[in-house]
Amino acid sequence: MKLTKSPLDRVTGRLPNLNKSLIGILVLSGLWAATPAAKAGSLTWEYHYDSDTDGYDKKTVGPTSRFEHLGTAYAQEGKKSYIVIYSNIDASGVVYGQKQVRVFTGDLVLDFTGEGNLSNANGSPNLYTIKINGNESSLQLGQIGVGSTLKSVYRTNYGFSTYQNYYDKLQQARTFDGRYSSPSMSDDPSLNGRYFKPGDSTLSVTDRSQSTIDNAVRIINDPLEIQQLGVNLNLPGTTPSKLAKITVIEIDNSQLPSQEFIAALLTECGNDSFAFKAAIVPVVTTPSTSETPTTPTTETPPVSTTTTTPYSISFVGAPEAGGVSTGLIVGGSIAAAALLIFLLLDSGDDATTRFASNPTPNNPGGGGGNSGGGGGNGGGIPGEIPNPRETSENNSSIALALLGLAAFGLRKKVLGSKF
Repeated sequence: MKLTKSPLDRVTGRLPNLNKSLIGILVLSGLWAATPAAKAGSLTWEYHYDSDTDGYDKKTVGPTSRFEHLGTAYAQEGKKSYIVIYSNIDASGVVYGQKQVRVFTGDLVLDFTGEGNLSNANGSPNLYTIKINGNESSLQLGQIGVGSTLKSVYRTNYGFSTYQNYYDKLQQARTFDGRYSSPSMSDDPSLNGRYFKPGDSTLSVTDRSQSTIDNAVRIINDPLEIQQLGVNLNLPGTTPSKLAKITVIEIDNSQLPSQEFIAALLTECGNDSFAFKAAIVPVVTTPSTSETPTTPTTETPPVSTTTTTPYSISFVGAPEAGGVSTGLIVGGSIAAAALLIFLLLDSGDDATTRFASNPTPNNPGGGGGNSGGGGGNGGGIPGEIPNPRETSENNSSIALALLGLAAFGLRKKVLGSKF
């Protein structure tokens, strides 16, 4: 009976002071090190601030007002843009008035018109709107309207028809510290008081659009995912509000203009609003450095054929009828040659364990006869437990046989021999 060593035993036998467990640990460690780390917090955010004392709520403004917008943040990564909304307005709406109407924020406006005023931009082909909650917009949730026309829904939401009407009511409200509030819609002087002018209608939701874009917006409310984006959970530089909530709007920029725009948001009642400037930067793609330039090919005159079968190697295609495919012959020959080298290097170095009937190495047992008894000096002891003994192994014959097989395969293909 012969016990042969496994390939793993032979490899580990050549590695000093290493065992199979250590090799396994090293392999797993290498795979773990090659695993890419999770990407988190890699976006660069631009924060914008709205007044936190101009959200009118039954003569109340400030941190306890349910209609208070606090500010926003914007970031772009590749072909995606992210707009963060910090607001006291719940995503499910605010129940308000005697009729217990549920009031939402309006549609998120992306104004690419360059007009600098929402009323002037209304209905332009470059005015985009996004429905981000269950408001009275004609859009579906998460849908983008292109060439949108906005309308006011103040009548059904106990709201204000114009900003001047809103300003007048706001002056009667008392802030959390007893001071009268002053409205502010943006921290950008070019927008504050200009993008929403006092006499303008409080346009908040989409009435109609020239076309719509589907599956380009994702509304993120999950705190863990928001944190992974690197968003500051509290608007930097402000006092956190107990009512404050964060919503992130992820937008696919592939169907939007790559230019500066104004983002704006109003409540359906016109009780608060904000606007800020941002820009979609086009993504520049550079050719991969691994690409090799294509070299022009030149035509060569045909070579006359002879009766000798030319040597060719093809790894594609089916074998001829009754024959073996070239890829199999060449691949088998290469494998045989590789195994030959391994066996020649391995020959004589390993030892195989054989069982002998004599327990002492200096007392060789005799050859077994027909009756199974021991022969020679001392003879074997019937029924004795065999004792293992190491003898050298010679793989030369196997190696030569494989070399002959490889030579036969190549000769058959190159010389076109038929057997």
